[in-house]
Amino acid sequence: METKNTILSFAIFTVLLLSIGFIAATVENVTMSVTQDLPSEVVNGEDYDVIVFVENNNGSEIELKWLDDSTNDAKASWTILPTNGSTILTGANDSFTATLTINSVFTGSLDKILMAEVYDAGTLIGEIEVSFTANYEVTEETFCSAEEVGSLRIEDFNINNNGEGDDEEWEPLDEIEIEVEIENTHSTEDVRDVLVQIMILDSDGNDITNDFDIDDEEIDLGRIRDDDSEIATFVIDEIPADIEDGTYRIYIKAFSENHEDSECVSLSNDFDNGANIDNYHEVEISREEDEGVIVKSSDLEDIITTTCGAQVSLNFPVYNIGIDKEENVLVSIYNHDLNILESVSIGSIKEGKKKTATLIFEIPEKATKNNYKLSVVNYYLYDDDKDSEELNYLHYDANSEDDLDRNMDFTLQVIGCSALEPSVNAVLDSEALVGEELIITTTITNNGEEADYVLSLEGLSSWADVVSVTPQTFSLEEGESKEVTVVLLPKAGGSQTFDIVTLSMGEKYSQSVSVNIVETEEELSFFEELTSNSAYAIIGITAILILILLILIVRVSRRSTSAEF
Repeated sequence: METKNTILSFAIFTVLLLSIGFIAATVENVTMSVTQDLPSEVVNGEDYDVIVFVENNNGSEIELKWLDDSTNDAKASWTILPTNGSTILTGANDSFTATLTINSVFTGSLDKILMAEVYDAGTLIGEIEVSFTANYEVTEETFCSAEEVGSLRIEDFNINNNGEGDDEEWEPLDEIEIEVEIENTHSTEDVRDVLVQIMILDSDGNDITNDFDIDDEEIDLGRIRDDDSEIATFVIDEIPADIEDGTYRIYIKAFSENHEDSECVSLSNDFDNGANIDNYHEVEISREEDEGVIVKSSDLEDIITTTCGAQVSLNFPVYNIGIDKEENVLVSIYNHDLNILESVSIGSIKEGKKKTATLIFEIPEKATKNNYKLSVVNYYLYDDDKDSEELNYLHYDANSEDDLDRNMDFTLQVIGCSALEPSVNAVLDSEALVGEELIITTTITNNGEEADYVLSLEGLSSWADVVSVTPQTFSLEEGESKEVTVVLLPKAGGSQTFDIVTLSMGEKYSQSVSVNIVETEEELSFFEELTSNSAYAIIGITAILILILLILIVRVSRRSTSAEF
């Protein structure tokens, strides 16, 4: 029973397939052949026309719809296909032209298919196709005027990207160093007057070396001794901000001046490129579409040197490395410790261009550190819907700090300033006796900005030992005070002095303290009793003197009366 059901199901499935129809890979009595093929060797970056011949002996009129075959598109692609809707009557034929574009970087061989769908009265009846084989012609064109000749060799090629990008993938404003080691392979003879040249081409083969503003496009290495080498370093101070995305080729040539026909080299297996050939090195340059307005990192390297109370004028270029013009760009600098916040509008900056920002600020008199970080923030994507006429950061939808994740900081070095001296107040909190602990409460007040302090004592060794200083280290905000308990053990009496020393931010401050130390408690009682008795004696003497003075006044008064009589 199960076997019968299986057979029945298969039969039904077969009928369904037949009822749907079958699209043949070829069409009976419709043929396509090649009348103009690709050349035996093709050249990178070139376009080639091919021609095919289609003949219809199918018994009815057919219509052709050409397909864009995506096979090997990374190496070659159909850029122009025949017009769709072409019709061929039965017994007739026609020729059709297509254009194949060869990619500029791939090598080797590939097969590329040209195909068309065939329709009969609007019904697809099959496909016809032909295949073309492309053999890439790869030539190592020398940069030398004649040929590679002589004993010079490009031994090493190295790129150092000192900017935001990578060595092989550059970004706008990157600073690039290209080091080329040239070797003289001759065992006995020197090569004199050796020059090294650089050339940069874009993906279309245009010489754009001048666009990179290289410090020296030709470097004089002078004489290279036998079995020795010299290094030429090409410096690109700044990849142009308006440079296009794409692949760029770097060519190097080393030759003897006035003798290039006998000493010249431009090929090196140290070059790296997609074509795996030795005549150029390939790099990528990319632009981030979401990037906007920045300050170049090398412009932030300079240290701004100033002093307390000085006025500083800061000038630096601001670049728009985005793809759109930016309106009303706002540039701000700030430092919280110095209470600096200054902003300036530098107007509009076109894509790939720059403008100079100038900001003026004052250094506070109380600045005490050697170095401060001065942060730069650029505000862009201006929102002109804001009502206020005065520009501020609320008018912008993006800034370099939050949206580009770029830290743009100057170093501000403040010299010739001394920290404000802290206030030190000492109070005796115990009796001053030899052999008994002497407790002194010291209050330290910070008169400057936030700072760390270390407290120590000096001048004690001859008359007292230090028991404790609590706390000995601490931090104080501006205007904040800290009580420090000093415990001493006096070992000699009399009038004594010592210094309370505070160390802060590399500065040392001393406050002298005097204290009278009594030898024993009996001596202290004696002095207290002596002091009390002396007070009574002084009062008594004062009373006697007043009494004598009154008696003298009375006597003088009586004599005067007698004289009058």
